[in-house]
Amino acid sequence: MYFPTMIKNLAFSLMVIAVASCSHKTSTSTSNNPDKLTGEESVALIGFEKRGYMKASVVDRSALDGCGFMLKLAASGKFLEPDKLDDAFHIDGALVWIKYSIRKGEASICMSGTMINLNAIEKRQ
Repeated sequence: MYFPTMIKNLAFSLMVIAVASCSHKTSTSTSNNPDKLTGEESVALIGFEKRGYMKASVVDRSALDGCGFMLKLAASGKFLEPDKLDDAFHIDGALVWIKYSIRKGEASICMSGTMINLNAIEKRQ
């Protein structure tokens, strides 16, 4: 007799928990709400960051032995040594969006940053 009552109570409790755990969450942060962003911010968020690009700048480090143009990540300040950088981006201080992967098992003459394969690069404002 006790067992059927226990099963009914358990079923009822699980149903209450399931209903209570369903909620509608909205974000009010402007960084996640494209409607509240202005021009450049909206393009940056939707056009590049959402597609996995990172903010960086081009830095001319040719004064260092064995170095040339490198990339500096905006978020961390970390230097990256790209495998190839198109001549169109050989402008010290140019702001860019990049996608990259880290190169492993290779030595660098420059030794001033992490060696990377540059998968994509775009100018940013």
